[in-house]
Amino acid sequence: MASPLILLVVGLAIGFLPQVGAIEIEPNIILEMVLPPLLFSAAVRMPTMDFRREMQAVAMLAIPLVFLSAFAVGFVINWLVPAISLPWGVALGAVLSPT
Repeated sequence: MASPLILLVVGLAIGFLPQVGAIEIEPNIILEMVLPPLLFSAAVRMPTMDFRREMQAVAMLAIPLVFLSAFAVGFVINWLVPAISLPWGVALGAVLSPT
């Protein structure tokens, strides 16, 4: 099982514990301290030869699919949790879609 899935399941389980209070994190911390290492580690782990071989497909799909998945996550989050506004849902999708 992939480590991001394990982290997601553990985070969700911890979030539902009654002993754990609400955690508020500044968006700047996520955008400046969490997102760059995630993107860097994803980029470093990709083999260079595979990337060169698939360059055309990557170039044609990368930008549209990132936008599509960011907005899809935003709309789904906004639909499931109406307290989260659409811009915040799209921001969450933008964080999740590149990785």
